[in-house]
Amino acid sequence: MDCDGNSLLPQFLTQPLDVTTSCESVPSVPSLATQPAPAAVAYQALFPESCYDVIETLEVGFSSTVFPGSCPGNYTIEREWVITDCMGRQNAATQTIQVVDNLVPVVSSGLDTVYFGCNEPVVYPQLVVTDQCGSAVTLTEAPSFVTLPGVCPGEFVEKKLSEFTDECGNVTAVEQVVVVQDNTPPVWLSAPYETVVTDDLANHVFINPVAEDFCSSVDLVVEEVYSQGACPLAETIVRTIQAVDACGNLSAPYTQTVMEATDLEASASVTSVSCQGGQDAMGEVVIEGGVAPYAIDWGGYDPDALGAGTYTVQVTDANLCQANLSVFVSEPGPFEVTLTATTPLCTDPFSGTLNPTFTGGVEPISLDWGDVDPNAAEAGEYTLLATDNAGCTASASVVVLEADIPDPLVLNGNDAVTQGDSAAYYYEFTLGSDYAWTFTGAQAQQVFNSFAISLQWDSLGMHQVCVTETNEDGCVGPEVCLDVWVEDDVAHMAHVPATPSLVAYPNPVHQTLVVQCEACTAGEKMQVWNSVGAMIQTSIWEGGERQSLDVGSLPSGLHMLQVGASTTSFIVK
Repeated sequence: MDCDGNSLLPQFLTQPLDVTTSCESVPSVPSLATQPAPAAVAYQALFPESCYDVIETLEVGFSSTVFPGSCPGNYTIEREWVITDCMGRQNAATQTIQVVDNLVPVVSSGLDTVYFGCNEPVVYPQLVVTDQCGSAVTLTEAPSFVTLPGVCPGEFVEKKLSEFTDECGNVTAVEQVVVVQDNTPPVWLSAPYETVVTDDLANHVFINPVAEDFCSSVDLVVEEVYSQGACPLAETIVRTIQAVDACGNLSAPYTQTVMEATDLEASASVTSVSCQGGQDAMGEVVIEGGVAPYAIDWGGYDPDALGAGTYTVQVTDANLCQANLSVFVSEPGPFEVTLTATTPLCTDPFSGTLNPTFTGGVEPISLDWGDVDPNAAEAGEYTLLATDNAGCTASASVVVLEADIPDPLVLNGNDAVTQGDSAAYYYEFTLGSDYAWTFTGAQAQQVFNSFAISLQWDSLGMHQVCVTETNEDGCVGPEVCLDVWVEDDVAHMAHVPATPSLVAYPNPVHQTLVVQCEACTAGEKMQVWNSVGAMIQTSIWEGGERQSLDVGSLPSGLHMLQVGASTTSFIVK
């Protein structure tokens, strides 16, 4: 102090203030304004030399001391400034800072909302919690969780509530949020066939694919579109199936085509007809595919009674699908019997025979003669029923003729002649027969191979010319005779014709025959017979007494000419 009571100590022009603050607001060390004491400067000026003239600034000394409080974030800072002038005079100033930890712990990371899929594990991010005042931070107790339901069962919001405390008791409540979303569509676990063929669409049990969702229940959405199938009444269903979960997520579509069977196939088998012309073949149709019931049309024929031939079989199912077959039914060759017979002998009426001939058939063949011995048949009609080993039957009838005994026919010729005359006699000719002639009072001049004879009468009186016919079967007919009166050629001249009624005059040069007949009538048949009894030429008598006959084509030999009832003979050389 000087004499006036002024302090000679250096002076603080500014003084630091004492404060109470939090750890984050501790003031920095301020710069204090100082100066030498004016009284000291004035006093020293009294001397010749003064240090104040040379050294104007003061030497400042600073120290700071921290005194811990009740917790790491609570403490006291004491700051001291000591200023010294050039004369060594000192002055001091202090500042007390009371630091109070009233700041809660701070979370620097882990608070962002996290999104998870419903099938993912929920993991909360690690929290980074620090204390601004540097003290340790601890979790006061186990976190609690709050779950808030979402808009669908597979979604929810979960909150994790944690509380952290620093060493000074400051508490921070932390809320972490996790959002669980269901954005995953269901997946197919199994799928039936994509194409299904059924023969009973109305009662078909549809097998749906199996879907799974990891977050919620699954429903199937089925859309069915009907269309006409390959046959008129067949249907096809296209089923589009999607699985949808409770949150509306749709799976990939699964498409299944269900169609009625249109693969109608048929085959037919038939037996053969047992006998030709029969109706006992049987047909059977085997059907595969299509939709029952089936209609089988054999073209209107009964498949249990078919005859030989080709049949068109049409198989139609319930949807009008059709299968057409061509079926051939065969039959054996014809089984036929022909029956011939021999005529009984003239001397044995039971000597006829019945002789069958067979065509086709399966041996052995049984014969039903109806209690008749085929080797001892009399005249009559017979029927044979033949049955072969296949049961086929054939029948034939034949008439056994009676023994053909020649009937008496007309013996033609003159029945009144003159002694010495020649006369021709002929018997009606039967092919295959032989003729035996007998006569009295005459001599044979020419026999025309049995059916005719020329006689020269040389004995007077009543005589006979007779003929007996034996046919080709050896049967002998009755003797047929003609009485002939032979008259004396003088006594009865007036009664004897001057010339025969029929005369033939050969003309070898012109190969003709001039025929003269006074008794012939126009229109009568004119016939030429050869020496064996065969008629070889026929024409008509045109009228008049004479007519020319061409004989150039006749063989050489003896022939007989007949016009009406008149006969004569001629020779072709």
